Amino acid sequence: MRVPFDIAALVLQATDWLLPNTDTVATRPLLSHETQVYLGAVQQRWGVPGAAIGIVTGPKHTFKDEWKAEYLSLGIADGKGNPVTEKSLFSIASNSKLFTAISIGMLIENNTIVPSTGKFLDWDTKIIDVLPDWKIQDEYATNNLDIVDLLSMRSGLPSHDLHHQSGIPLADFIHNLRNLPMNAEIRQTFQYNNQHYVTIGQMVSVLSQRSFVEYVQHHIFDPLGLEMTYNHTAAATTGLRTHAFAHVGVNRTECFEKSDLENGEMDQSCRGETKSYGWWTKGDAIDNAAPGGIVSNIGDVVTWLQELLCPVHLPKSLIAKCASPIMFMTDPTLPHCSPFLYGMGQIMFTYRGEQVVEHTGGLPGQTSLILRLPERDLGVAILTNDFLAGPHFFQAAAYRILDDLLGLEPYDYEKVIFDRRFPAPVETKWPVNPSPPKEGFQSIPGRYFQPGYGDLDIHLFDNPTGDWVGRSIVSQLALMGVIPDASSLPEASYIAVTTRTFLTHWVFTHHDKGVFNVTTFAFFDAADGSGPPLSDLSAQGAAVFNGRGVGLFGLDTAGEGAKSWPAVDDEFAEERAGVWFGRQ
Repeated sequence: MRVPFDIAALVLQATDWLLPNTDTVATRPLLSHETQVYLGAVQQRWGVPGAAIGIVTGPKHTFKDEWKAEYLSLGIADGKGNPVTEKSLFSIASNSKLFTAISIGMLIENNTIVPSTGKFLDWDTKIIDVLPDWKIQDEYATNNLDIVDLLSMRSGLPSHDLHHQSGIPLADFIHNLRNLPMNAEIRQTFQYNNQHYVTIGQMVSVLSQRSFVEYVQHHIFDPLGLEMTYNHTAAATTGLRTHAFAHVGVNRTECFEKSDLENGEMDQSCRGETKSYGWWTKGDAIDNAAPGGIVSNIGDVVTWLQELLCPVHLPKSLIAKCASPIMFMTDPTLPHCSPFLYGMGQIMFTYRGEQVVEHTGGLPGQTSLILRLPERDLGVAILTNDFLAGPHFFQAAAYRILDDLLGLEPYDYEKVIFDRRFPAPVETKWPVNPSPPKEGFQSIPGRYFQPGYGDLDIHLFDNPTGDWVGRSIVSQLALMGVIPDASSLPEASYIAVTTRTFLTHWVFTHHDKGVFNVTTFAFFDAADGSGPPLSDLSAQGAAVFNGRGVGLFGLDTAGEGAKSWPAVDDEFAEERAGVWFGRQ
């Protein structure tokens, strides 16, 4: 589905917020006409169904005693073709983390007493002093990890997002952390982990003696006049909640060969066909509140941005502390950017010499970017209903907006992003006459178990064309380069079906000896209920079977890239794997 692009369809609204005792002066739109046209064109090229953009500027930018907001609505909100508006509801996903960090910070600033110690809550308060059942696999880490360690992602515990299961009590979820393997010592490396924020949210609840959601509602949402919610089913009843969209049939090789981005042409194969699957969960998702649960419209996000830039209700010192660098995150990912540093629910870097504080968010079919330039009184927020192309769009869009607002010559980030997303095809060297595992292929099917992940029932993927899901899996394996083409699925291919939040299928395709590709998929029901399920999440890694079990490498467990075949002898797979499932 391609949404017709018409600049006249862009919804551009401007609002002035005046500081006391000032006069309003009519001003031109914050965004130039050229930038508005560019944003609409990028949205169309990447096939992003819908996006809401909000911009806020203050006195340091306008040199007037006023705050000005502007909104841009692009594309459609749902499968019925309703347009995105300023009131459309999106998940801001991990941009919710700052609310969690500020919540525990407010308890600290309010001199909350920790019952087990009788001392004031502080940033170095140990997790175990608030949650006695807290435990992870390393005893020293269990006893010494503190609030800052979790907020800044330095526990030594990798993400383990694939183990996540919705609908279980938070206490049980946190109890299960002891079953997840660590891969680093504490405070040694940055590893993004949503479970950290689940834990902090539970601490807020225990210390405040009210639910985490109620605490944020009372201390942040209500004072700021925000209509944000953590309840996803309540958001649905408004009729304003956007639909998630998946891209079906994206072909990276064809996209590279047929596109001419220098002339603004991106082939249809880059986008595939967009189809709606409604929302990523059928429940209220309250269990995901602290790490990524907020649903909001762009207007409220802009109000939030202005509060971060010019605090009225929240402690200025607390906002600054969250935006203070603690851990090195990554080297520069785009031209004109510095290395990225992580604070507490905030990412810091410089862009063309300007200090930037931001965070991104992503859930199936929903992505967000919220950034600000504190020294310039500038804020930009972008919300989309597209998990695959949304991040590419919001990166290109955000930097073009910043270039416009800062009066800089625009840099073509879209071309940089395109080249990374659709690189020149590389010839894959497939094993010639691969050897079977030592124990034979008959040893692969069966039940495997890992305490944190549960059962993994693996069986032969012997009828891949028997249903739509099987055909989709094979097609995507070929498009991702896991197999040469859709007709070349190895006979030694295996599948496991599960019901995890972000995972429905594990697929193992033989590489050589005991080493297999492992690819995960998450399928969602089509929005109208009549079409086949849609896949919108996938990850790649490697697996080693040795008769005693299977070790997983890559995915989100050990930080290794897809197709990085582990140089691991079968005898040591258990010790070196990111996650080990024992044979039952």
